Amino acid sequence: MIITLCVVIATAALVPLAIVTIRAMIRFEKMAEQVEKTAVLFSESMIEFKAAARDMHTMVASLDGAVDPLRRAATELGRVGSRAAALSTAVLEELVVPIRAVIGIVRGFRAGAGYFTDRLTDRRRGDEPQKSGQRTTPEASPHRETPEASP
Repeated sequence: MIITLCVVIATAALVPLAIVTIRAMIRFEKMAEQVEKTAVLFSESMIEFKAAARDMHTMVASLDGAVDPLRRAATELGRVGSRAAALSTAVLEELVVPIRAVIGIVRGFRAGAGYFTDRLTDRRRGDEPQKSGQRTTPEASPHRETPEASP
């Protein structure tokens, strides 16, 4: 009877231990399922990541092929800009002196034409030029009388 009692006590002690073990195994199975789902998602993500990396590699390779022509074009454009600047400087330096000469001639012509037209208008009005080359108008002459002053 003692043996039976010991077997019953040992069995009663093993029941909670079995329950805890079963619960732990259920939790372990759930955790294993979650790890498996995560591994599947990670695997799918890695496949997408590898595809994206291949696409990036392809894009970088195509851009690498375009960089050299762009560099050459930029260098050539710089050379053309330098040539254009040098040419425009040379043209301006060659044109400044003749343009200044033409401006001087035009100013001289205007002065001469103005003097000539002033002389023509003075003769038409009948004014006599002064000895110094200046003319006086009848209104501005101190020797002439104004029409209001005569009786």
